[in-house]
Amino acid sequence: MLTVNAVSTSTTDSTICASSLPFSWNGLTFTAAGTQTAHLSNSTGCDSLATLVLTVSTATSSITYDTINKGSAVTFNGTSYDTNGTYTAHLINAGGCDSTATLILTVNDIVPVSLKYFSGVHNSDGNKLSWSTATEVNLAYFVIQRSTDGKTFSALDKVAASGNKSGSNYAYLDAANASGKVYYRLQMVDKQGNIAYSNVVAITLNSGISFTVYPNPVRNIMSLRVNNDKSETVTVQVIDLLGKVLTQQQAQLNAGTNTLSLNVSSLASGSYVVVIKGESQESRHFIKY
Repeated sequence: MLTVNAVSTSTTDSTICASSLPFSWNGLTFTAAGTQTAHLSNSTGCDSLATLVLTVSTATSSITYDTINKGSAVTFNGTSYDTNGTYTAHLINAGGCDSTATLILTVNDIVPVSLKYFSGVHNSDGNKLSWSTATEVNLAYFVIQRSTDGKTFSALDKVAASGNKSGSNYAYLDAANASGKVYYRLQMVDKQGNIAYSNVVAITLNSGISFTVYPNPVRNIMSLRVNNDKSETVTVQVIDLLGKVLTQQQAQLNAGTNTLSLNVSSLASGSYVVVIKGESQESRHFIKY
């Protein structure tokens, strides 16, 4: 009696970290993610096909910018920091691979100014920066600083302080037409030479998302007129000036112009920022009264 054994086949899915490349399997070598098939002999001596579908998880990295006043501290990945510097933690991400988390910390001297907000937006004229102070006592001037990597900043221009003890509103236009992401911060200098820094604002040029808010100030319902170059689901957040997320919801954008409504009636009177996060991200400042 003649017995004919069929060719056997099997498929295996496997995930490795990029640091494990090159990866050897059944005499085959993977130098990247992909699918390869090995021709083997099974237990009956017949041909068999074994296929490996290999996924490669890459190392991830993140950068967090934080600004504190002298005498305060910030905890980052379980460690407390209170001096200027760049601090990097080596971690394991959700895929089981190496990852790095970096904190760029700025420690302010105590300068007699209370900054309500500092924000920026890209428009057809360039990058428009806006900021507002609640109080100014003995403040001399602001230095607008710019960076292409978020780490090394250089002076762009100087804006004199108004001298108004109850605070003022300021605006500055950077007409440079660079591409990619640009970072800005304010260096605030008092008449004794003490220095403090604002939060860092990142503006992505040619960003997919751009929007305006109205009315502003607003009492109950705020409208967002959003332009986007693609259809996507985005997250709409309202955050306070300390960065705390107060409300969050999902919205569907179509390519082109969209109108969204946001109920802010439950917010206390004050200054806030609305953020739209998709493949790109944009933010706008608004006032609730």
